[in-house]
Parts: sequence; structure tokens; C-alpha cells
Amino acid sequence: MVFAGLGEVEFQWHHGPDTNETFPPKLATAVSWFKSHGCMLPLGPNPQPQFGFVHGNWALDSSVGDPNQCGVNRELEILKKYGCYADFTFSNLSKAQPAKINSIYYAKDDERPKSYNTGEDAKVGSSNSGFMIFEGPICCDWHDRIWDCAALETTSPFKPHRISLWLKYAPTVKGRPQWLFLKVYTHGVQSKDVILSEQFREMFVHLKTICKQNGLSLHFVTAREAYNMVRAAEDGHDGNPEAYRDYLIKKPLNRIMRITSRLNKATISYERIEFELLEPKHSEFFFKMGPVAKISGLISKYLCCRDEIGVDLVDVRGEVE
Repeated sequence: MVFAGLGEVEFQWHHGPDTNETFPPKLATAVSWFKSHGCMLPLGPNPQPQFGFVHGNWALDSSVGDPNQCGVNRELEILKKYGCYADFTFSNLSKAQPAKINSIYYAKDDERPKSYNTGEDAKVGSSNSGFMIFEGPICCDWHDRIWDCAALETTSPFKPHRISLWLKYAPTVKGRPQWLFLKVYTHGVQSKDVILSEQFREMFVHLKTICKQNGLSLHFVTAREAYNMVRAAEDGHDGNPEAYRDYLIKKPLNRIMRITSRLNKATISYERIEFELLEPKHSEFFFKMGPVAKISGLISKYLCCRDEIGVDLVDVRGEVE
């Protein structure tokens, strides 16, 4: 699906009764597993995993007071160490919801649970070494007399008036108010009666209409691309945000290569494609760049690069086509 251009893989986890000591090795194993499938591994030399995170039950940083849902009170620090570029868990109506709302901001971890409760806003001209919390809008819907946290669920079906609320309270980078970041969430198949219904299509049609009426250009982006645009705004960039989809974190490997067997290691750039399988096996790989579109057969290693005079070199180990 990623190779077909239908989004990117990030990380959501209900990780249960963990502690500061038990969580890191589990996270390292999980990230390694995703990496072997080409997820979370950006293009470039010596790539390191990069991922966005959503915490199951919203229990980030031991914030709900139940160790069976999360007992890790240094979670922000640990996530960042293993490659997490931002958390996308909020907004919601649980006790885990931070006091700081409708914001993109940086939190600093400490020994207390819910370290992200406050933080420093993302703003033009300022880079921050903290951990990015990327919220969706939350507001009071006086029409239906409920709180709206931009969720599309069985319990919160789409209604046209919600679009205007979402846009009004969408987070921005301070100093760049013309770029609105609207994050809407769902629990997917759990709410299939909503997201597989006509109202899902209606939401997008209405969003496009409202944006046009208000002179807004609408861009659909992945979590990684949204993060890149925030960082570009912080660095003072303006204009069309399309230019910044790959600003810092490049496209993941599986946007460029369709992977059918797990990889031991891989380096993918516009100059060089190189990977090694965990074990030689019959596989197929498809490529969106380089001189080769597909290889298949008993593969162990693959290398494709361009030499200094512009000649493409391909070396495949195994019995392949």
C-alpha cells in the first residue's frame, strides 16, 4: 500500500505494564521488525529509523495512572532515542489529554508521569531540542453541546458544521498562521460503519468546499510530511508547503521499493540502492527508481549504483531474473 502511494506506516502501540527498564528493549525489537520491512527507514546514506507515534488508550508517559496501560514515565525520552520524531496521540477527552490544547509544541521529559502536560510552542525562528507533541483540534461544539476532538467514530459521526470548528482551532506554528495543520483521527475498522460509509466521502467533499470558500489551499499529507512542514516553518520557510514534504526526514524506503522478504540491512538513495536479505529466499522486489524495475528469484544481496562516468552498475547475488 505504501509503494502504491496510499500513505505511510507509523507506529501505534498498546504496550501494557511496562517500566522505564522494560520498555526500551521491546521498542528496539519492534522498530527493528518494522525496519526489516522497509518501514520507518528514510532514504539516504546510513539511514536510521524515524517514526511518528500514537499511544494505545492515550496512556502516553504513564498519564492515565494505570500501570497496566503504561508505567513508563520517561517515555518521551525513550521514544526519541529510538527514532520517534513526534507524538500524534492527542487531542482526546481522556485524563491523558494535556492542559495545553490546539498546539504543536515541545515537551521536556522528567521523572513525573504526563511530562507533556505543558511545553514550548513550535514557532518561526526557533528550533527546539524537546519532544514534539502534534495535537489535533479540540473545542466545544455548541451546536450539539458536546466537546469535539476531531474524531470520526461511531460515537462521533461526521456533520458538516464540524469542519468550520476544526479549521478554527487547527494548530499552527507560531508566526506562520497561514499554514493550518488539521489532524482528524479514527480507530479505523472499529468504526467501519462511519469510515466505510457515504459520510466519510461527504467529509472530504465538504472540507474541500469550505477551504475553497475561505481561500485556503488543501494539502493531504502523511504524519512525516506534516512534521517536515512544521520544521520548515520553524526555519522561516513560507509559500507553498508542497516544497517541504521531504524537508528533513526523507521518504521511507518502501515508498521507493516494494519489499516481499525481510531485510537485514538496506541503504537507499538516488545514487545507490543496496540491500541484503535476512536469509536468501525466493522473492520479488519492485523499484520506482534506478534502471531496474523488478527482480525475482532466489536473492541474497542486491546493489545498483551509478559510477563516476554515469554508467549504471547492477550486482545481484543469487539465482534471479
